[in-house]
Amino acid sequence: MTEWRNVVFSDELRFCLSSDSCRIRVWRRHGDRSNPAVTVERPTARQRGIMLWGAIAYNSRPPLVCIQGTMTAQRYLDNVLRPVTIPYLQGLPNAMFKQDNARPQCQHALQGIQMLRRPPYSSDLSPIEHVWDVIGRRLQTLPLPRSEDELWQMVEREWKAIPQDTICTLIDSMPRRVSSCIAVRKPAVGQKNDYFPETLLF
Repeated sequence: MTEWRNVVFSDELRFCLSSDSCRIRVWRRHGDRSNPAVTVERPTARQRGIMLWGAIAYNSRPPLVCIQGTMTAQRYLDNVLRPVTIPYLQGLPNAMFKQDNARPQCQHALQGIQMLRRPPYSSDLSPIEHVWDVIGRRLQTLPLPRSEDELWQMVEREWKAIPQDTICTLIDSMPRRVSSCIAVRKPAVGQKNDYFPETLLF
């Protein structure tokens, strides 16, 4: 468990101005799947919103970053890695960095930073996913924002409002989560488990 407390978990997520219909749940009878009374029409066009980068660690977290436009490798380098991530990591002894989307073009900037390799298909393991979910659920209880700036202010306020104790609890749950996933994907006798490298078992 101690080693997981050295990991800085990062992730990117887009928040939209419109309501998140994916969080709406209804009860329906068999055969009512297409009944308009129990369905929500989702827009097919790209919705207005903001792209965010966030990271959490056991005893602290860096500021949330709002990216203007698409998160390209250059924007990630200029707006996230250089001004926020690298200085933050350099201030944490023994820190290991886990980034959600590895960008080969940016790896030179991370030289000297200890990286935690991300297993395939494991984004749901990262505790920051739960932090995003908490923020999304809180936003559902608030009036819809009228602009991207207002949405950014709302998300940033909710980000800061999450107690650090909550994040500590999420990070301390990592050994249990990893063990559960290994049990589900347990290989046959004599086969190698490539899903989780030994470095993740701590």
